[in-house]
Amino acid sequence: MKMKNQKGAAVVEFAIVLPLLLVILFGIIEFGLIMYNKHIITNASREGARYGIVVKSVHAGETVARRHNKAEIQTLVKEWIVTRLVTFGSDTLEDDDIDVGACQEKVDDCTDVTNYIEGNLATADFGDKLRVHIGYKYDFLLLPNFVSKLAEIVEVGAETVMNYE
Repeated sequence: MKMKNQKGAAVVEFAIVLPLLLVILFGIIEFGLIMYNKHIITNASREGARYGIVVKSVHAGETVARRHNKAEIQTLVKEWIVTRLVTFGSDTLEDDDIDVGACQEKVDDCTDVTNYIEGNLATADFGDKLRVHIGYKYDFLLLPNFVSKLAEIVEVGAETVMNYE
């Protein structure tokens, strides 16, 4: 038996497969953006920690070199992220998303996050640890309707702990 009426079959098949192909393509793009943003946030936490552990140089009018405070570290991290992060969503990085604290070497357990206290930044000494944690919720660009429930879960974050120099 020979089928002669096959003229529109390819168009129908393409119309059925096209949405699936587009979801896969946009999923790949979203995953790439998430990984890129993760990379940027990780580097920003490293830059913030490095900036925080180094003693600030003495400027005119200052008699003693001093440590960088939380606001200075947060400003550096935000500037680093704002100039490099790729996002088209509504989420922005706020000061509450950047957690900075120091753990003194004398504390028994510096692996416990609760031992990192913001007030320890000013009194930090050589060997103490500085922790910079960034939490950022990723807003999906291309697939918001399909992954709206998943969007609440995807948090791109980084944490860096360095010893004071």
